[in-house]
Amino acid sequence: MEIKDKIQIVIEGVGGQGIIFAGYVLAYSAFKSGYFVAQSKEYGSESRGTRVKSKVVVSKKEVKHPFVEQCNVLAALTDPSIETLKTLTPESKIFLNSSLIKKQLLTKFSEKTEIYLIPATELSNKKFLTPLFANIILLGYLIKGTGFLRFETVKNVLREEIGGTRSEENISALETGYFYEEEKFERVKE
Repeated sequence: MEIKDKIQIVIEGVGGQGIIFAGYVLAYSAFKSGYFVAQSKEYGSESRGTRVKSKVVVSKKEVKHPFVEQCNVLAALTDPSIETLKTLTPESKIFLNSSLIKKQLLTKFSEKTEIYLIPATELSNKKFLTPLFANIILLGYLIKGTGFLRFETVKNVLREEIGGTRSEENISALETGYFYEEEKFERVKE
């Protein structure tokens, strides 16, 4: 995905899934790659279980309005909110955690929308024996699917921001998502 003017990204899930951290890693990696970046976050007052969004605007020019108005990349660990769906452009790229997304949701998107599925929670449980790395697995899949960031840059940001054993686990999760075989949702013609 080439950045013409800007890419407006929403990463969404619920509290406790590491959504804000995934958005931070994405934004900081874009900044380290020479882009102008703005990041915002939305979350409820509860510490776990409420809807959480990390919104990232990536541009080749200075970002004058730091809010996502027309989302053209969505990554969701759980079913995205109606509010987010209303902001999607018809040509959006969507990366969904097929472990937790309701399949009937997939038919609600524009025919021009590209939908990519990855069982991020299942992969995290299988590889790490915990769902805690599903956010970084999904991030790796988004990085590969959009192509505007280098894998090495994101890997270095994880190493820099986390350090120690946890950084290696997160890098392994990033690799799991990045090297996952593409699973594009194909619509059935009626």
